[in-house]
Amino acid sequence: MNHKVNSIATVAADDYARQIGKEAVPIAIKWKDLVAKSSSCKEVQNVLEALKSNEMQKCSRSYQVVENELSEIDGVLLREGEIDDTVYDKANINDAMAKLKCKEYADARRGARESEVEVGDEVLLREEDKGKLSCNFGNDRHVVTSKQGSDIVCENPSNGKVTRRNSTFVKVIPKTPSLNKNDSPVGNANTQQRPQRVRKQPDWYGDVVIHALDE
Repeated sequence: MNHKVNSIATVAADDYARQIGKEAVPIAIKWKDLVAKSSSCKEVQNVLEALKSNEMQKCSRSYQVVENELSEIDGVLLREGEIDDTVYDKANINDAMAKLKCKEYADARRGARESEVEVGDEVLLREEDKGKLSCNFGNDRHVVTSKQGSDIVCENPSNGKVTRRNSTFVKVIPKTPSLNKNDSPVGNANTQQRPQRVRKQPDWYGDVVIHALDE
């Protein structure tokens, strides 16, 4: 008898749980799902058309009572005014400020600085690490043809090959100023030397003559 009662209770509990799961409404609905459901609902679409054309008398009494509280966003019928989007704007601003703060901290820790490469500079390109005795940069000179942020495009004058690299993969060749024939080296001929102490024979030697050892 008890076994039969327990089986009946189990079946009833399963039916109740199945019914609740079938008719349950989710706590949070995504906005895109809400827009899709509103577009497929004829009643909502009729109310939206009546709200736009100011013909709410065609709708049921329940919608006419709250006509002043109804609004529409993306085809969704809302009540009690429009959605307050100031919260989302503040969230975007706070998120951007937090990301900027993290970037400044990371740049300071890594010692990052702006690239000094300009269009027209001669640069060397970094090569793959072939061993501990290999050079980090190649010997071929390239000329920078364009620069956009950290993206640099350079060309090899010898063969015309165009290469695109990040600014961290190039090294600027320092420019040496050329001297004309009429130019003279810049420098001070009368360079000041460091002062030296006066060297003399001690007074307590008197008239003693000191002979050098090499004589």
